[in-house]
Amino acid sequence: MGGVVYQHTVGRRPDRGIPGRRRKRHRIDAGGQVEGRPRAADGLLNGVDGDGAAADERFVAVAGVVAVAVQVGAEIAFAETALALENCHLAWQTWLEQWPDAAALHYLHQSLPHLSLFYLRRGRAQEGATWLAAAWAQIENGAYPTPLAAHLAHQLAKQEEALGQYQVAQERLLACLPRLEADGQWGAAADTWEMLGQVQRHLGDGAAAARAFHRCLELYRQVGRPTDIASVLNSLGVLAKNKGEYGDAAAYYQESLDIFRQQGDRAGVTVGLINLGNIANVQGDYAQAQAYYQEGYELAAAAENRPQMGLTLLNLGSVTRALGDGAAAVRYYEESLALAQKMAHGLMIAAALDGLGQTFLLLGDGGTAQNYLRQALEQAIKLGAQGMILTVLASVGRALYLAGRGEAATLLTWVLHQENTAYYVQEEVRSFAAAHHLTLPPPQTINLTLDEASHQALSLLPLRQHQPQHL
Repeated sequence: MGGVVYQHTVGRRPDRGIPGRRRKRHRIDAGGQVEGRPRAADGLLNGVDGDGAAADERFVAVAGVVAVAVQVGAEIAFAETALALENCHLAWQTWLEQWPDAAALHYLHQSLPHLSLFYLRRGRAQEGATWLAAAWAQIENGAYPTPLAAHLAHQLAKQEEALGQYQVAQERLLACLPRLEADGQWGAAADTWEMLGQVQRHLGDGAAAARAFHRCLELYRQVGRPTDIASVLNSLGVLAKNKGEYGDAAAYYQESLDIFRQQGDRAGVTVGLINLGNIANVQGDYAQAQAYYQEGYELAAAAENRPQMGLTLLNLGSVTRALGDGAAAVRYYEESLALAQKMAHGLMIAAALDGLGQTFLLLGDGGTAQNYLRQALEQAIKLGAQGMILTVLASVGRALYLAGRGEAATLLTWVLHQENTAYYVQEEVRSFAAAHHLTLPPPQTINLTLDEASHQALSLLPLRQHQPQHL
């Protein structure tokens, strides 16, 4: 077994590009199309002269958003894009203060995914969540059009997911869905169902997540959005993999990857490579898994996609650990942890800490392993990410057993028989017990809640200590 593998589940339109800044008071040359629409900026900015001396401030502000919305798919450096954020924020502030014309509203609506994506890729989810929440607070009273409100809620939920604020995101999305469906806003409803499935999966409700994914898949097919279809197929693959249905998972991932390739979506291709690598990893084909992960990392690094870089580093750590190269695994996990901390990506932080804990167990350093695992468990509990909590508890159980703690068998048995424990984690527990001739107690003799099991594990681990650098 390759150990814990980390799947990519946030693939919504992952590689739509964001163009760079144009000066506020200059006409914007769209230079391309928005999803096949003709040159976006020209009709909007009629009357804005070359040096902008007589420009209407509201239209100049909206121009900053158009700079983000146009040239979908372009490969533009994010450093340039960062300079456009001032204009984008000004555009939103201006629109919220006074009703724009229909054209301005259209471009504000179009800009949201691209602006939100910038924050996610650059690891600035907290900043994105802060200003999106401020905009949401001004429009959630129902005075503004449903599609825009729903679109804003969807993008805000993306930032909240990255920050581990799953319950908040779920409540926001559930509040939007009834009106979207009633109004026949099928594209916005599909986006909302898809995001809802992601947060429900993190909350440990796999059945609800599956229902949400199947509903949004139906709607995406209805409105004809192939890249989004590929993203949902990927998410269904994650659910199948976590249930041990590796053949079904691989089929979902491959269909998703094929669509991403057809669409020329490089970040989507990275998603597919990561998750096909995960299947190879849990099935013991480590060379193939490593090849998938390495290719995925190179694509992510070329696009400066930090979340995907962190994710591929996690999985490279997992597969190198399985191959017995503990030193290389530590380096991969520490690189991933550093990226995750810069991005404030809570789930990735927990996963990297868990990976480091497992690796130091392999290296025979039980004290350092338990230190990392305590941090991982505290982080997972803070997020309320049930799947990650169960994964870390399995690692803690192994560490405690190797340290001679008799309570380890009870903890491992409890994790093994939890409905939301990923199948590959259950396999690892069984393999560990068999390798160490460990007899696990009958599950019916153990009556613990998730909170009780978590706090029991924390009570058995040493208090956190300063961790030395290993790179």
